[in-house]
Amino acid sequence: MKRFILITTALFASFMFLEAQEINRGLQHHVDARYEATIETFIVGIDYTAGYRFNNFIFAGFGSGYHQDIYFGGYRTAQESEFTPIKGKVNKYKYSGKGNSMVYRLDRPKSHIPLYANARFYMMRPRLAPYIGISVGVDLSKDYILPYGNLTLGGRHITKRNREWTFGFSFSYPKYHGHALAGYYQSDDNHDGVTTNKAEYSFWESYNLSGGLTIGYSF
Repeated sequence: MKRFILITTALFASFMFLEAQEINRGLQHHVDARYEATIETFIVGIDYTAGYRFNNFIFAGFGSGYHQDIYFGGYRTAQESEFTPIKGKVNKYKYSGKGNSMVYRLDRPKSHIPLYANARFYMMRPRLAPYIGISVGVDLSKDYILPYGNLTLGGRHITKRNREWTFGFSFSYPKYHGHALAGYYQSDDNHDGVTTNKAEYSFWESYNLSGGLTIGYSF
């Protein structure tokens, strides 16, 4: 039995390395689609990266993309003009707009463009092997420019035509969602329900770590 296990393991290892194929050095392109989520947002996007493939193990380049935020949850989107500062209080506002929602959040950019430098490290030579991708740059929208970082942990598969498919888990930070808004409610009774005109709202910057899945193609 031990001999059978040893022979099987040796054959499998030999098969893996015989299947390995040398990647051509030179210019390489990556197109990656991603689906990520935060505590209140879905994010879909596509990235394009171009750079130099040094060998089977290392790639480095630059890229950009387009990411779209899709919000969910029971929040009513509001404009900053709908809130009136409370005199004598710091960062406290009354809601002066229409509607009767208990919690509001400010409208914010829903699309953004990352610009980044990217490095990919492939752990082994076989056609099917793990890899790590790291991107560092800036995230642009109509209202802000923020630092951007992404870590991808996944695998790659090399086709017989020497093309690569990649797949894995993607984590990005920060994902900035504009001004978040919280209400501090004051009620004259002990019931859970309170009236909107007695709520005080505060603003703060909202940053989130997003995580999800990615799939890509290299050529």
